[in-house]
Amino acid sequence: MLRIHYVYLCFVLSASSYDRITPLLTLLHWLKVPERIKFKLAVLVYRCVHQTAPPYLAEELHQSSADEAR
Repeated sequence: MLRIHYVYLCFVLSASSYDRITPLLTLLHWLKVPERIKFKLAVLVYRCVHQTAPPYLAEELHQSSADEAR
């Protein structure tokens, strides 16, 4: 997945495959793959908590108090 992301990035910016990727990601305001996964998960949890996610997802999220988790 990461390699596909980089190949697409080089294609979009007409960059060489030997160019450094981080400045290109910064230029387009793209997240790296692990950061994007964390962001998508955070958005999904946020939507479940605020009842804007599909019901089949919101029903699977169960909130617990901080005291129960310890």
